[in-house]
Amino acid sequence: MRHRLPIITGILIAAIMLLPATVASAQLPGLEKPSKQKSGSELVRLDAYTVADAIRTPGTTLVAVRFRIDPKWHIYWRNPGESGTSPEVRITGPTGLLWPRPVVFRNQWETTYGYADETTLLVPVTIDRSLDGPVALTVEADWLVCEEVCLFGSGRTTLDLAPRSEAITDGAHAAALSAAQARLPRDLATMPGARIRMSDPTPDGGRTLVLEGPLGDATAATFVPDLTPGVEIGDGLPVPATIAEGRFTLDLELDVQPANALDGRLEVAGVVLLGNRAGDPAFQIRIPLESPAPTGANPETPVQDRSIGSPNRP
Repeated sequence: MRHRLPIITGILIAAIMLLPATVASAQLPGLEKPSKQKSGSELVRLDAYTVADAIRTPGTTLVAVRFRIDPKWHIYWRNPGESGTSPEVRITGPTGLLWPRPVVFRNQWETTYGYADETTLLVPVTIDRSLDGPVALTVEADWLVCEEVCLFGSGRTTLDLAPRSEAITDGAHAAALSAAQARLPRDLATMPGARIRMSDPTPDGGRTLVLEGPLGDATAATFVPDLTPGVEIGDGLPVPATIAEGRFTLDLELDVQPANALDGRLEVAGVVLLGNRAGDPAFQIRIPLESPAPTGANPETPVQDRSIGSPNRP
């Protein structure tokens, strides 16, 4: 007997904002499927896996949702940039969605953020009690895939997980899952030698956030803003760092508009990309502007008015 939704906690919908036709056609030459062109569902192949075909119950396992994208095409990050839309993922029972480091795409029209070739979104799925039979998970996704044109696509796959009382330590996909986890941005507070400084508000509510840290093996650093209603960083575009003596410095000008905040919550969030390749290191920040600095901070990270959390949250 298969157990489905009643025994699994939570539903995730990473909200998709479908573009109006007038906006979409202004973005690129068109969204209509050209003749002899693959469909959006054919340009991206969807599959899903776990580290093994079993799950400890009760417990949580990571489901990897993998998108394999045709050459020269790309899909989008949770903040798509100046146009586009992020993928929507629906799974029976996940409690969150973890996004890997994005890539910056630029052309003569716009700057956007997303993924090319292949990317994997990780979804923690929680089984809330012991089971006496398999768990059937259905994975569905919708996406926008772009090159010179943009096409909507969708896919569906299933996973059958057998219950197991002991912890799972290995599986056929363990190496792939480990590689996907390695591409998740880490909190900037964990970087030795990082500095995060916030200025006091100006009379018009503006603030400046300064991020500093060692470059390591990279030769460049860039800040990519996340979606933060009520707080705009620069013009919402990537901010290049100043490089000196093996360290990067990012001066981020914040335009704070409390009336645009959701639920009155103001925060600044984004990802610091070291290097330009998808597999290079990345570090994330999420700072509530009205919260005091946390206790127990990394002693190597002098901070004024800082609160670091994970943008990879539900």
